Order: sequence, then structure tokens, then C-alpha cells
Amino acid sequence: MPDIAGDDAGDRSIRVLIIDDDPYDREIQRSMLEKSEDYRIEVLEASCGEEAFMLLDAESPDCVLLDYRLPDMDGIELLRRIRNSGKHRDMPVIMMTGQGSETVAVSAIKLGAVNYFIKEQLDSEKLVGAVRNGLNRKLLIRKLRTRMGRNPAIPGISRATLTESVESILKAIEGFRGRNAAFSDDPDLVLAYNETLALRNVFSGSNGEDN
Repeated sequence: MPDIAGDDAGDRSIRVLIIDDDPYDREIQRSMLEKSEDYRIEVLEASCGEEAFMLLDAESPDCVLLDYRLPDMDGIELLRRIRNSGKHRDMPVIMMTGQGSETVAVSAIKLGAVNYFIKEQLDSEKLVGAVRNGLNRKLLIRKLRTRMGRNPAIPGISRATLTESVESILKAIEGFRGRNAAFSDDPDLVLAYNETLALRNVFSGSNGEDN
């Protein structure tokens, strides 16, 4: 996928909010982000869900790194709150956990997480790449919403037909995911799934969670 976040990404400054109750893990993630050659990254930090939500409102970061285990709520609950908020519904969120869990990974991706990582398997290249993909997807969603708002009826193709096609693609990807336990480890598959979810969200106006 081409980088739609900007042609001269090296001149871009972004803000990333790290939500993790472990100061050592936050420092490791900060160090990884600071190695980025794509962006100049300002790091914000929160140690619990409520503090994170206040920072989201006050500081408007561009991307969120979210640990699954927090002292006041789990990462899935916080991700759901982010998706249900009008202001932050398109926020790129990268979910992380100390131990792998397919259930958590599936829940996070279905709620629109850009990616899901096990902390000990994370490196700077993977993390910055996930941030870049998240920013690209956020811009894509907003462009699609603007396009659909101006002209929701594409000549010769109804919205219902588009939605049906997107749902068909999602079912195919989900079928493959069900047969492949390593799905969440493949960045291309995760990106394809996320971009298809983004299309469904635009067409249906949903928050990314199945009804």
C-alpha cells in the first residue's frame, strides 16, 4: 500500500500516546519510537485507562499504543470506549500484551486495532511500521467518509451492493484467520483485514464492533 500519510514523512511531527502501567515497558516503547526515520515523534504517557482518556481529550495524539493489562480496565474495554467516542473513533490503536492470546488479538482487531503485538517480539521497525499503517488508514477512512458524504451513490453501484461485497471479503479473510493461528503475526493479512473493516465502517457508519 502506498504511504498516504505524507510524501515527505521525515518532516512530519506526530504525537503517540503510550498507555501502559509499567514504566519500564513505556521506556522501551519510547526508545523504539525515537528511532523512527519516518517521523519526529513526541511521546505522551498514561499509566491507566482513565488517565489515558483524559489525555486523549486534552492532547489529541495521532496514535495510541495500548497495553492489554491496565490497573483500572483492560485494553479491550478502553479500545471499545475509544471506538464508541465520536471524537476519537478513527484513532489508530496498536494493542500490546506481555503474553500472546488469540482471543485478545481477535477482539482487538475486530474493534479496529491497527495491529496486535507480543511485547517481547516487538522491535522498532515493526512498531514504527504499525504507526505508519495506522496513520495511513486514518487518512483513508476520512477521505472515504468525505467522498461518501459528498456523493454516497456511486454511479451504477448501490451502497447495499458495496456493503455486500465488503462483507463477502471480510468473511473470506475471517475464514482464513480461523484456520491459521498465526494470522495476527502476518502484517499484510492484518493490514488487509483492517482496511476492509475501514470500508465497512464507512459504508455502515458502525464503530467497528460486530452487532
